[in-house]
Amino acid sequence: MDARQQHSLILVPTSGYTNVVRTELTYDMVLGSANDKRVKYSIIWLHNQTTILNLKEFLTNFDFDGSEKLSERQNIRHRAPFLPNIVFGPYPQWWEFSPGVHNGTGEWWEVRNALARLGDTIEAESKLVGKENIILVGFGHGCAVGMMYLMETNQPLGAFCGYGGYIPLRRDMNFIKNCGQHPATVFRLPTRSVEPISGESMTAEESDALDSLLNDVLQQGDDDEENQSPTVKLDRVASFLRSLHWKSEHILDSAGKTGIDTPVFLTYRSAFREQRHAFKWLQHLGFTVHLNRTKSRSHEAARKDSVSFLIKHMVTNKLGPWSV
Repeated sequence: MDARQQHSLILVPTSGYTNVVRTELTYDMVLGSANDKRVKYSIIWLHNQTTILNLKEFLTNFDFDGSEKLSERQNIRHRAPFLPNIVFGPYPQWWEFSPGVHNGTGEWWEVRNALARLGDTIEAESKLVGKENIILVGFGHGCAVGMMYLMETNQPLGAFCGYGGYIPLRRDMNFIKNCGQHPATVFRLPTRSVEPISGESMTAEESDALDSLLNDVLQQGDDDEENQSPTVKLDRVASFLRSLHWKSEHILDSAGKTGIDTPVFLTYRSAFREQRHAFKWLQHLGFTVHLNRTKSRSHEAARKDSVSFLIKHMVTNKLGPWSV
């Protein structure tokens, strides 16, 4: 068999869910069989729905420096999650609110669903290759979701690569980082007509305990008021994000565990202030961030620049899929 023979495209069913319009069975696009013994790594593409309509075609046309295409690399499995939020608009999205919304309450329901959805995908891939061998690549809203997951996870990933990202609900996030809770006096996720989409989502009974969980996080923030180290701030953010959809026992087991050792590769365009703020935010929390400024005028070219930036680093240093 030709070592550069391309993987075949597979549709993997994910959780069914109900929205206000209809019930659907959703599918992730996957390139690479779960039974292929050559596969040791997984790249999860966090995209806007219009960015990747066909994963195989996207990867075939996604060039980087080297003699092969990403779709020809036999030790990599590729997965593009189906996006969870289709309550409004013609295309699924990670969430409905815009980057310019800096505080809110109902918007956190959408963040919760996005993190739960991504968590399901990452857990499924980690059973095949291990979390340490998963690379997240995010564009736009997908980059924003990926960064939120990076702050939530209790275990480092192989790498995170992003372009066009931003920190959603920035004023809320700043308050959470410094104080350990949402700025609202009483914060409770609103009820929506969509069923939980993650096996890790809270049941109705566990949801009733959300207020007490957040109070515990707030108390931790009060105790650490004089300690504003990156470690403490990341732990506050992680605790809050986990409380949105993790089971309580998992939150307790993961206390003090973060994904801080995940290498981060961010590409930005100087004209976009939100992107610059995003990488400064991650640095402020203690992440090691490799920065790449692109001069590309189109988003398509900038996305390719971002992935090439990651791959060049891995090839040069013989890391991940390019370690052998």
